[in-house]
Formats: sequence, C-alpha cells, structure tokens
Amino acid sequence: MSRILYYGIFFDDISKKIISNDFHVTFRYLPNKDERINDVVGRKYTLKIVGIENNGKNSGVLIEIPDEIKKYYLHRYEKDGKEIPIIPHMTLSIAENSKNRYTRDLDFKTLDEPIEITGRFGYLIEEVPEDKTSRYITFEKVS
Repeated sequence: MSRILYYGIFFDDISKKIISNDFHVTFRYLPNKDERINDVVGRKYTLKIVGIENNGKNSGVLIEIPDEIKKYYLHRYEKDGKEIPIIPHMTLSIAENSKNRYTRDLDFKTLDEPIEITGRFGYLIEEVPEDKTSRYITFEKVS
C-alpha cells in the first residue's frame, strides 16, 4: 500500500547550501484524492525566507510563497473542531522534547532582506509494505 504523505516544495542543491539538509515546505499533509495538484508537480519555484525564530525548542524560518501557487497551500491543523491555517514555514531543528509541528507557533522575526531559495513542487510518497515503511519524493504526476 502507498499513500501521499504530503506535497510541497523540495529544495535544489544550491538552496540546500543556504538552509542545509533536505528541508521542504509542506503545502498539504495527507491530501485526499481531490487535493492532488498534478498541474504544478515537477515545476521549479522561487520562495523567500522572510523571517526566523528559535525559542529553544524549535527553530524555523517563515516562508513567502509566490502568488501563482498560494492557492495550493492548504496546510492546516484541527483545533476545537475547526481547521486552523498554518503559516508557511520550514522547521530547521527541534529539541528532544518538542515536535516539528510546534514550529508553526513561533513568533517569527522579520529579516532585513529576504533570502531566495528554489525548489520543485513534488509529492512525498510513503510505501507501507508488510516488512518495512519506506518514503520517496517524486516530481511526477500521481493518480
């Protein structure tokens, strides 16, 4: 069995030198079939890092998404029966006693100058066979 774990922007090698490792910006976690966005998958986009914060448990950056793909940013969480939008961000590090999702609650400080980073829109696919779970990124359309 396989499923789309999330879709978003996965950064190129030059941008990884700025932000390090294999970071991404999640646009939608566990999308349903109607939320698949094959029309932009594989395309390159430039995003901007516009804020930064570290509260001792989580550190992350605030991301500005280009207008042409803002409509695909559906990242939300549920609280008290309501869907709450999550500001576009990227988690850089977390302490042992924290979780990635708490980066959304940081009080980001605005940078003097935005930093441009480039990546491609793609899906993170999770395969769950009987023996072990594996994950891979694809820049191809999925059905």
